[in-house]
Amino acid sequence: MHRWGLLLIAGALASCVSSTNPAFGPDTRVLPFASPAKFELYERSDSRGSWTKKGTISFVADANLVVRESSQQRWTYTFHAFEPRRFVIQFRPGDEAPFSYGLLEIRNGEAFAKFVGCENVDQTAFRAKGGLINRAEKGDFFSPTSRCLIDNISDRLAILKWAFENFAPLDDWRLVPIK
Repeated sequence: MHRWGLLLIAGALASCVSSTNPAFGPDTRVLPFASPAKFELYERSDSRGSWTKKGTISFVADANLVVRESSQQRWTYTFHAFEPRRFVIQFRPGDEAPFSYGLLEIRNGEAFAKFVGCENVDQTAFRAKGGLINRAEKGDFFSPTSRCLIDNISDRLAILKWAFENFAPLDDWRLVPIK
């Protein structure tokens, strides 16, 4: 069901940590799962809550390790390792949209993705680290409140790691492989 993948990304895009240019280039791309891959998708609204099944989602990677949903080709994802079994998700819903970021962790053969919302980040500390807060315009689907932009930060991996480890996720997803 491709709509669940779009839901995954639409939720993650709302008020997320993002950049106008990619933070990570082709030389650091990896695939944390075999391609093609099909998953059962679960979500929860609270890190202690129970998981709710939302459907299935399939992904396929090209020779450049750019991953797309099997059912559509506009949205692109790349994965960049930064610790064992932990990956930055760099994704973009089309050529004109900003790049956004999430964390993917592989545990016990399952993938867990989370996306930190800008409203959950300590914005004073974020600005002190060189980040920019971009307030959204009314009606902006991709960022209804604000975006935490990392374009001016030299160590983008460090700021993303800081955000992932210190702030509650906006979205929490579990992807269980279907064999």
